[in-house]
Amino acid sequence: MPEFGRVSPTIPVADLDRALQFYCGVLGFAVRFTNGDPVSFAVIEQGEAQLHLCVKPAAAGTSHNHVLVDDLDGVYVRLQQAGIAVQQPPKIQPWGLRDLVVADPDGNTFEVAEPVSVPGLPLGGGT
Repeated sequence: MPEFGRVSPTIPVADLDRALQFYCGVLGFAVRFTNGDPVSFAVIEQGEAQLHLCVKPAAAGTSHNHVLVDDLDGVYVRLQQAGIAVQQPPKIQPWGLRDLVVADPDGNTFEVAEPVSVPGLPLGGGT
């Protein structure tokens, strides 16, 4: 059976510059590729995570994604310092992850999580 590699979800946004301010300025992603005239598509990366931002105003805010990090507290501090409202502060979940929920400027939501030890489960709940 083939093994899957990196997954790169497409995030629909209304305003690419505003989205890049959030993803790059707040979360530390870097732009790796852009396309269009005017630019309406960008590939951004941070660590192993890659996102495709695509200008689709009618669909903006409809995406929900889950991403693992190695320092949830660091992400939380960056969000707070930038004045970003966090929908759910860091919380230990029974499935072995500690996560927070945040929305980008268009309303696309992200569960940002790190594995934690939960009695009876392997680290990270085996995910």
